[in-house]
Amino acid sequence: MESQKNLSKNRVALLIPYYGKWPAFSPHFLKSLEGQDLLQVFIFSDIKNHPFLPANVTLVDLSFETLKSKIEILFNQKVGAWSPYKLCDFKPFFGLLFSDYIEGYKYWAYGDIDIIYGNLHKFLSPALNSDYDIITFRRCYISGALTVLKNNDYIKQLGLSSDSLDRLFVDQYVGFDEAGKKMEECRKWTKAYNLQHIDGLMCWTSIVQREADAGNVSLYAEDYYLKESLPYGSMLSIKPRSVQMLGGYDDFIAFHLVYHKKQPEFTIPQWKEIPNEYIICSEGFFHKPNPVGRLMMNPIRRYRQILGFLKRTQKKLVDSIIYRLGLKT
Repeated sequence: MESQKNLSKNRVALLIPYYGKWPAFSPHFLKSLEGQDLLQVFIFSDIKNHPFLPANVTLVDLSFETLKSKIEILFNQKVGAWSPYKLCDFKPFFGLLFSDYIEGYKYWAYGDIDIIYGNLHKFLSPALNSDYDIITFRRCYISGALTVLKNNDYIKQLGLSSDSLDRLFVDQYVGFDEAGKKMEECRKWTKAYNLQHIDGLMCWTSIVQREADAGNVSLYAEDYYLKESLPYGSMLSIKPRSVQMLGGYDDFIAFHLVYHKKQPEFTIPQWKEIPNEYIICSEGFFHKPNPVGRLMMNPIRRYRQILGFLKRTQKKLVDSIIYRLGLKT
């Protein structure tokens, strides 16, 4: 038992409730967790049939109704006719809701399953070794896709300091876990707590930034390691514990499918077995590069992809220069 506790101290307990049907990309998500010894993953669900689970992934049988009851007890409020997606609002409280599962861990985390993980050791270990309280992979807001938090009472209860907790109990998702559905406004500032003045919601990003400014929380927030979009012509090489641009010139902690999974041209094949190596491009998953598919792509859509990429790149560059020169607070 003691050796197990020592092992847990060097790992992160990743907490993910998930309800409904396994999405097409779930086998890729699970495959990317193989050999990721920094993570012990707990998936809370009542799904009976599931893909192959790696050794570091545990499926915990927990119904959606039971989890809603836990939320009612924690907040002493009744919940409504929620969809499972509503649980995203409560990510900052997972440390309280699933406290039994993070005992003995120095850090816990929340995230999504539309993720393909890369080299966690390269990007996460330095921040863990530096003893940050909160580690996230978006500079201007706390990322719902992956955020790591120190396992102590102060951090676990920090979200309770919001003066907008009553808004958590509407039936719709309000974006409490990130930036209150105000992502574009959020990107205009380097001090994200300004969001509370335009949205009327003291969201999780606002709280964390406020506490970081006050010196109460040490925050690691870096924008460039979590990949979320692929412009036309670019390809990711996926290998065990590796997500790189094809050619190896850029490396990422993970690829987030948040944008591409919604595109009709993006193909997620139902492979019987997920290969150790494959390619992801703006048209989907392939065993090897697919130049024919790219050539046949609608030219108008291609133009929009390229234009969108250039605009995003320009904005990130300008924001980064302003931030590093200290010209905006």
